[in-house]
Order: sequence, then C-alpha cells, then structure tokens
Amino acid sequence: MQSGVNAAYGRADFEQVVVPLMRDAYRTALRLVRHAEDADDLTQAALLRALRGFGNFTPGSNARAWLRTIVHSEFLTRYRRSQRQPDIVRRDPEYISDEARTNPLWQLDRARHDGADRLSDPRLRDAFESLPAPFRAAMQLVDLDELSYDEAAAALHCPVNTLRTRLFRGRRRLSAVLRHEYTAR
Repeated sequence: MQSGVNAAYGRADFEQVVVPLMRDAYRTALRLVRHAEDADDLTQAALLRALRGFGNFTPGSNARAWLRTIVHSEFLTRYRRSQRQPDIVRRDPEYISDEARTNPLWQLDRARHDGADRLSDPRLRDAFESLPAPFRAAMQLVDLDELSYDEAAAALHCPVNTLRTRLFRGRRRLSAVLRHEYTAR
C-alpha cells in the first residue's frame, strides 16, 4: 500500500467527505463548461471518478481541492477527446452550431470561466475572459478557486513552474488590459 492511500475508507466515508462538496464541484464545472446541462454531466462524471478513486484520498487532506482537481481533469479529458475530431467536420457550419449547442467543451479557446461570485465588476470579468485559455485556467484555479500552486499544477497536468509562468503572464496581461481601459475612459 502506498503512503497516503487508505483502502479502509468506504462508501459512508465518501458520502461524509464528498457529498457536502457536490455544489462546489458543480459550480467549478459550470465555470468551465458554461451550460447547466453540461455542468451536470461533468459533475456526475467527476463524482463517479472520485468514488472509484476514493481509496487514494488521504484522510485529513483538502477534500475540496481533491474534488476540484478531479473536475478539472475530467474537463480536460473531455476536451482532448473532442479535439480528436477531424478538422473537416469542424469547419462545416451546420455541424459547428449543433456541436456548440450540445457540447461546448471542444471550444476551449472560447470557453469562459465565469467566476461571477468573485468577479462582480463587468469590466474585470470582461478583461479576465479576454485572456488566453491557459492563463485564465491558471488564474481561475489559484486566484479564484484558491488552490495551492501544487494543486493547481496537478489539475492542469503541468509543472509548477509552468503554472507560475502562466500566472505571471496572465496577471500582467490582465493588468495591462485594465490599465488600458482605465486610461481610455
């Protein structure tokens, strides 16, 4: 048995630890996919994945960060799977409109992380949403979801130094956009 792995944790423990965090997992999923139905599906898939891997959960660790990492991982898995569709099909306007309506995950570049609970100023929200997806995702996890650098890097499947670079560049771009908007008024 690996350190940190607790096979004795059972279904009752899962319900005690994870079930209270379901709303948080749903909010995270909704920020990622922007549609309630897709967020429901993503949350359900993440919870199933969490149940299957609950033996790897370390008792006493940050369960919210653990579950958010699973939600982000499931989102990225779905996104990568959707990217394997042929480009010829994606360029067909009829297919794009149907796909966008039923599965917005394939448009990660257009996916916007809402964060509305913390980004109430529309100018700040618009500036945040104008950032490239990698910068937005890093800032979403660290600045809005308050995950540690290690947890956020694990959720994004990248080294911690890459995460720090994305945070630095994203914050710098956000500052420049806001500064430009302020001076333009």
